[in-house]
Amino acid sequence: MAKKVRAFVAVETPPEIRQAVSRLVKKLDKAGAVVNWVEAENLHLSLKFLGDIDMTDIAEIYMRLKRDLADFSPFEVSVNRVGAFPDLERARTLWVGVDDVEDSLGSVFDQLETSLASLRFRKEARRFSPHLTIGRVKDSHVAMDELRALMNEHLEFAGGAMDVEELVLFSSQLERTGPVYEPLARIPLGGSD
Repeated sequence: MAKKVRAFVAVETPPEIRQAVSRLVKKLDKAGAVVNWVEAENLHLSLKFLGDIDMTDIAEIYMRLKRDLADFSPFEVSVNRVGAFPDLERARTLWVGVDDVEDSLGSVFDQLETSLASLRFRKEARRFSPHLTIGRVKDSHVAMDELRALMNEHLEFAGGAMDVEELVLFSSQLERTGPVYEPLARIPLGGSD
């Protein structure tokens, strides 16, 4: 029986973006709200959660995505804005936004969905909304007014720009101390390694 691993496809976040977001999180944490903050080293731009996959399927996923993303050139996105899902008043997931003026990321996401659907992965029902999750609210009754006030102060957060040159197939292992992400394969845009 093949070993299973929880997997997802994402864009890695460079150190300077992680540091900027980490400084923001320290400011937001002063509200005293009960939030599980994402560790800086775990910040990434999720594109597709695959669920549990067989380790033996990694090579096929890699080859399909490498082929299907070969026509996409690397591009730049910017990390800015602060927000929450479903919204600031009923915040459950806290995020910083990712802007892509050319919508290259949206095009890559659409191709990723098509490619993975051909490998029997279900397409997303929700509209793609690029963001970096920075925290998850654990108790919506503690210091949420204070957190909303701080988030409103930082709505115009400017985290910087980052180049998207590859996608990464990650494994996700849940530990007592939080998730541990391990790169399984790097899929270059433009087809080169």
